[in-house]
Amino acid sequence: MRHQRSMRLPAIVMLLAIAGLITTAAAQEFGETIVKRGTIPDDFYVAARTVEIAARVQGDLAAAGQRVTITEAVDEDVITAAETVSVNAPIADDLRTVGRLVTIAEGVGGHVVAAGETVTLSTDGSTGSWAWMAGREVQVLGNVGGELKAAAQQVVIGGTVDGDVTVYAEKVRVLDSAHIRGAFHYHGGEDPAIADGAIIEGDMTRSTRPDTGEEGAHTDDGVNVGAGIVFGLSMLVVGAVYLLGFPVFSGEAAGNGTRRMLTSLGLGIAALIVTPFVAVLAMITLVGLPLGLAILALYPVMLLVGYVNGVAAVGHMGVRRWRRTDTPGRRAVITAFVMALLAIVLLQIIPYVGALLGLAIWLLGIGSLVLALAGRYRGKNEPAAA
Repeated sequence: MRHQRSMRLPAIVMLLAIAGLITTAAAQEFGETIVKRGTIPDDFYVAARTVEIAARVQGDLAAAGQRVTITEAVDEDVITAAETVSVNAPIADDLRTVGRLVTIAEGVGGHVVAAGETVTLSTDGSTGSWAWMAGREVQVLGNVGGELKAAAQQVVIGGTVDGDVTVYAEKVRVLDSAHIRGAFHYHGGEDPAIADGAIIEGDMTRSTRPDTGEEGAHTDDGVNVGAGIVFGLSMLVVGAVYLLGFPVFSGEAAGNGTRRMLTSLGLGIAALIVTPFVAVLAMITLVGLPLGLAILALYPVMLLVGYVNGVAAVGHMGVRRWRRTDTPGRRAVITAFVMALLAIVLLQIIPYVGALLGLAIWLLGIGSLVLALAGRYRGKNEPAAA
């Protein structure tokens, strides 16, 4: 259990770094420091060490970097991945964010999906719909307009929640300013600390894992659930950035996974095994050393984007089956990706079968990604028609 806790933060940092690389590639602007002012009349993608959005964004916003700060309103969805994320202006639609320190200090019109080491919905922050939050510490001091689900080592609730609350944590504090209008479900090892002034209108239930006598067995399954939620939310953010940032390329890659499934699986196996050996062979010679280092640096990016692409391919299969179209809209693509990711995560519960299915989807995604990259390379190098 201690090992799982120690591995959680490095995993988040790795995902943030790769998410930043993906967003940088898709960004309309990138650099060391980017400050936007005035009005941005459309969707905006940006990546930099420091990003400050002091401009009204009249579309979607996707931002990645070491520090991302939003100080002017955004009219549609926001996706962010950074070490420090600060939302200090209203967001009209949904917010999906991953960071080491995440602070939401203004109103979000839709739902919120947030993961990080510390996630805070401050007293001035609010959501118009449900909120899912996960990390080492989650603080909900503002108002949640629907259901709240939180998973962390410690959860603090001090605001108003209009729906049910489900918490997976080792420690929970419900402050005297808290008002929960629904039921309160707690999964943890210690009794929740509920202040006298706190209001819980619905039923209150608590479940724990029985003590097996092993060291650390008294801690509950919430830590495992929290780690899973952090990973799932991180994959959701990375997938959304990939699909929205590369709409044409991601569509081509996902399509390869459905139309050329066996070829994609074979290429996925080859890429997974052969790539490290190619990098090592290149590094043997001084001339090939930079190439080998570049391959090794991009290898983990390929693995993660390959997995995301595999999930997207499964979603693409569903869209083709139910919508009867090869060119679904943006919302249909994102919805299909979310449903596919949820289904794949749930299938991991099945011993052996779930793991094999997950591996097959991963290999399918890597191979179809390689096919799409090869297709782009051939297209760029074909001679122009006379």
